[in-house]
Amino acid sequence: MVREDRLTHVVQAITDDSRPNVHVAPEMHPGVEGEHYSFSLHVLERLSDPDAEATALHELAHIYLDHDDDPALAAIPRGTTARGPWELAADALAAAFVEHAADLGVMTDPSASLDYLFRDAADYAERVTLPP
Repeated sequence: MVREDRLTHVVQAITDDSRPNVHVAPEMHPGVEGEHYSFSLHVLERLSDPDAEATALHELAHIYLDHDDDPALAAIPRGTTARGPWELAADALAAAFVEHAADLGVMTDPSASLDYLFRDAADYAERVTLPP
């Protein structure tokens, strides 16, 4: 199975929705490992399979959390620490997605995917002051 097809299978398995598709990209904006445009999810090709799965689920979480409709987030450049509160929320929901996908048996290495999300969340939490 082609890598994009396998990543798309992971995302579609947890959503029961045929709209999300994952695309592997050689590069993106500086500091960005994944992004989305509606249900078109993009991950960097250099990511390991567990990290790419986590990133795809993280981008899906942004969609499910309606972050695309938040004007405050839209005003902040991608890859900056000011996006922290939204990134932390997406990491948390993505972790739940990983656990569900693990139960379905579609993840490469759920523990490694969770570790990736926890490291990402910790990185934002250390550098960002969250609102009370």
